[in-house]
Amino acid sequence: KSVLALFGVTIFTACPAMYGTPYADYEIKGKVVDEITKEPVKGVRVIKSEVLSSEGLIMFDEYNKDTLYTSDGTFMFSGREYTFGGYSHIKVEDIDSLENGLYESNEVLVELTQVKRPKPNGWFQGLYQADNVMVELSPKKSE
Repeated sequence: KSVLALFGVTIFTACPAMYGTPYADYEIKGKVVDEITKEPVKGVRVIKSEVLSSEGLIMFDEYNKDTLYTSDGTFMFSGREYTFGGYSHIKVEDIDSLENGLYESNEVLVELTQVKRPKPNGWFQGLYQADNVMVELSPKKSE
């Protein structure tokens, strides 16, 4: 190291600089049920959107979404968000026509709880979860 320093070359042995963005991992587990019978609703589309807040306003990210379809009424989302604020938006839509009954769409705001804390240094903000999220769908009224 001493000889290299004479020629203007240095070797850094300290911690490297960290460049990046804070991020958090998440898991959301839930069930879609009929509002009246409390039975699971099959064949619905479940859309998870990131929740953004700015100057006291809450907005749903229209571009960063995750979609799945239920086969038994249950759903689970997991992943990583870089603009995580502790909430997610869930929208449920009936898409199978008459096959499992006709239902109105419904939306819920889900608060996630931190279950794994990060190490004090670094960008990882921890693991957040929401279990037993219940989304109730109302049967559509006959027209």
